[in-house]
Amino acid sequence: MPARRRRQARQSASKNRHGEADDAAAAAGFDVGQPPKFGTRTCGICLEPVEVRIVSCGHGFCATCWQSFLQASLHAGCPHPGCGRLLGLAELRCLASGPACARILKLAGVRRTNLQLAREMRARWRPATRPCCGPGCRARLRWRLGLLRSASILA
Repeated sequence: MPARRRRQARQSASKNRHGEADDAAAAAGFDVGQPPKFGTRTCGICLEPVEVRIVSCGHGFCATCWQSFLQASLHAGCPHPGCGRLLGLAELRCLASGPACARILKLAGVRRTNLQLAREMRARWRPATRPCCGPGCRARLRWRLGLLRSASILA
């Protein structure tokens, strides 16, 4: 029982420390997951035999390479060629610096919002009619596709 209480105390302390980030991560669709494991093998980026952080997909890289990759990255994916599996929130927090983690979470939220807007637009899109491209024009054009392509104004 004492181990369970310690784990619960750690989880609540982590929740209090990262409260806003947890809300943003949940809104962006991040899986919380487990923190990375440690092991000694060759880093897949710098090719040095060092202690690596092994993430849930099984790929491992040294802490310096992880931080450099996540600092330059626009999403929290595995840098192994062909993998691209998204990191869990616990892995991201452990591997990325604070500003890089916040930036990645913010971009993930923006990406998710844009995807939702695109889905809504596709649901409303009618291929035969489109709005006029002129500045301030509210007319809709009806396109007739075929041998003789034509457009007529629907007003």
